[in-house]
Amino acid sequence: MARPLSEEKREAILEAAAELVAQMGTGASTANIAKAAGVAEGTLFTYFGTKDDLLNQLFVEIEKGLAGMLASSPQAGSPRERVRHIWDRLIDWGVANPTQRKALRQLKVSDRVSAKSRRSCDAMFQEAREMVEQSLAGGHGVALARERERLLLVRQQPVEMRQRRRQHVEQLGTAA
Repeated sequence: MARPLSEEKREAILEAAAELVAQMGTGASTANIAKAAGVAEGTLFTYFGTKDDLLNQLFVEIEKGLAGMLASSPQAGSPRERVRHIWDRLIDWGVANPTQRKALRQLKVSDRVSAKSRRSCDAMFQEAREMVEQSLAGGHGVALARERERLLLVRQQPVEMRQRRRQHVEQLGTAA
């Protein structure tokens, strides 16, 4: 009789896969993923039949976490407030989950993630997508685009300040 599968081992494999996919892309080996999870490579294949099964399950799990953050989107309020709420939740999730964000970025462009997994995840975001589209169609697109541009500029300011400071230090170094 086969032993029951451990949820802790499954989670450890998914966490290790997220970490390595974030660092190395979908080319991360199953041997390295198993080693990082503290299990034998054969154990990994007990939980996930193939590497593609593992990557697809990782994709779905990460998307579920992100969709959970968006589930609390308000139905009331102005279109701008509702879109801003979604935007803020996306940023909050990315800041709170940097490894998953990086892994998701790799998985989104991977051919190893199946169309079925993508459709399943698209369905999780349908309500938020429709709300944003309705807000944009209601003539609020220009205001929302300006707000997004302003937010991006604010986010870039620290980067520009670091670049200017680096240039200043370099100029001081060459003048000496």
